[in-house]
Amino acid sequence: MTALCAAAALYLTALAALIVIAGNRRLFRYYTAAKAVTSGGFLAVALLAFAVGRRALGWRFLLLLGAMALCAAGDVLLGLANNGRGIHSKTFLRGLYCFGGAHLVFCVFYAVLRMPAWWDLLLPLALTGATALLSAKGLLRLHRLRGPALAYSFLVGLMCSMSVGALSAGGPPFAAAGSVLVLLSDCIIVFLYFYIRQRPWMRIANLVTYYLGLLLLGLAAAA
Repeated sequence: MTALCAAAALYLTALAALIVIAGNRRLFRYYTAAKAVTSGGFLAVALLAFAVGRRALGWRFLLLLGAMALCAAGDVLLGLANNGRGIHSKTFLRGLYCFGGAHLVFCVFYAVLRMPAWWDLLLPLALTGATALLSAKGLLRLHRLRGPALAYSFLVGLMCSMSVGALSAGGPPFAAAGSVLVLLSDCIIVFLYFYIRQRPWMRIANLVTYYLGLLLLGLAAAA
């Protein structure tokens, strides 16, 4: 496990560098590259965790890794949108699709342990309703992203509720904790990109919660 601890430490170092770049206008041109490196880091942690752990996930590790790979692709695309044509570009939309696909695969990963019950729909429906309400009141500037944003809200909420529910069937606690952090990061990102008034600290909060969530999901492969 020493190697895994060292990999996690390197990952956190890369995250720290990304945060510095995200908060510095002169360095922001390196934002996409820094996100790519950090995203590659959580994939490396997951592979190493599975290699040195008990491999209790078995073939389900491929689902976990596939979902995380889609997250990495979404990371890079959102970075390119930030360094390029902005959040209403096709690049940002493709990134959103990648993340939506990732959450769908995460749901399959958790469903293998425990099929969703009716109460698992409460959180995703609440998130979708809140997004629709904020958009209708003009507090969120979604424009043509309204449909994808509503679908995404449902998927990320379902992923989170299923991750917590899977704990009763022996699901990895690190994966559940990571999913909750990813949900929190997505709640922040809505206000970071689409709220009528943005705050600079939101980008840092989004990065910290998201990448710590993916670290925990990667470490769950050691179960």
